[in-house]
Amino acid sequence: MDRLPKGVEARLDSVYRHVTGRFCSLFESQTRNNFFGICLAQLLYEAHAEVRDDIDAIRQRLPEPGGCAMEVAPIEERLDRVQHRLLRIDEAVHLMMQERREHWGDNTRDLNQLLIEFRNAVNNLSDSLIEKDLLERQSRILQSIVLSHEKITRWKDFVREILTGFYEIFPFSLFLVASVEQKTVAV
Repeated sequence: MDRLPKGVEARLDSVYRHVTGRFCSLFESQTRNNFFGICLAQLLYEAHAEVRDDIDAIRQRLPEPGGCAMEVAPIEERLDRVQHRLLRIDEAVHLMMQERREHWGDNTRDLNQLLIEFRNAVNNLSDSLIEKDLLERQSRILQSIVLSHEKITRWKDFVREILTGFYEIFPFSLFLVASVEQKTVAV
């Protein structure tokens, strides 16, 4: 951001810092949310494993069918249903986590792309402001080039003033002015 009008560079920098700060907050929130989801799924898997182990332990303690007065079949059916539900929940959690990972990647790519596009937009705006300022300064110099009899008679001073104005915009090391006077060239 070279040679921006006064205050514009600071305002652009402030906007850029504010927006990038908001993006960082979004990335941080997304990362924390992702980590929380992973931990929650892991906790769920561990709890289900414990329940399945408990069901297996209960089954091992049940008496053989017909060997006891209490009916074992209804208890085993209920244990089978509970175990089947846990299996379905595990499958659903697995699918949900897989979907979350895909969305995590998509969201991260989208946020990165948006941040890049914003940075490019700020740079383009900065460049256009530099170009606008440059055009305004050139326009002021060119408006001063109004030929009059006095300026023509003092043409060296007149050209010096114009070149000094241009030098403020485009610093240059050497500039030659050639004029033709009575079939000779003066530099």
